[in-house]
Amino acid sequence: MIDPETGAAQWNVLVVSGVETPGVVTLSGHDLKIGWDIQNPTGSAGGTTTRTKEPVKEFDAEFYLTNEPNANGHSDFDHWDKFQKRLEAAVAPGKKPRALEIFHPDLARVHITSATVGSISGMTLDKKGGGTIRVHFIEFRPPKRIKAVPMGKKTEGDAVLDADLAKKKKLDDEYDALTTGDGLIGSLKKSWMKV
Repeated sequence: MIDPETGAAQWNVLVVSGVETPGVVTLSGHDLKIGWDIQNPTGSAGGTTTRTKEPVKEFDAEFYLTNEPNANGHSDFDHWDKFQKRLEAAVAPGKKPRALEIFHPDLARVHITSATVGSISGMTLDKKGGGTIRVHFIEFRPPKRIKAVPMGKKTEGDAVLDADLAKKKKLDDEYDALTTGDGLIGSLKKSWMKV
């Protein structure tokens, strides 16, 4: 893990397609969500949880920009226009949307490596020479097929069912042996009929 104090520069920017973003970025909503199907049956005090695939993650990146010039004489605002064009080009109308490779220490921790743009807010000015823009990102994670269980292959549930059916057949056979022929009940029936 990168220490936020010693590696502050890496925490202050989002790297998008190999380019550092202007201003100082703050991320939110980038949780590592675990997929669960939760069933709470009516009339029950409990429920069941079944592990499912992870949902696609969404998060916000808030960029604080200032009008202070850097060593080249350009401000964050000058760099933002070019950066926003890069974001918009990935989701241009009439074209197939593209995923953008992204990096930030917090995103790496929750396994987000590429995303697409969901929305770009207007700028909120702080009246001190700075402003904030929020970009909503949606994780790009193409679907993967889940392998089907081949026909004839037993699953754990099938094995339990087979074991229960085998027990039932054994009990039925034991009952039949007792009630027919020379079994205990069959013998009693024969002796009773002789009386």
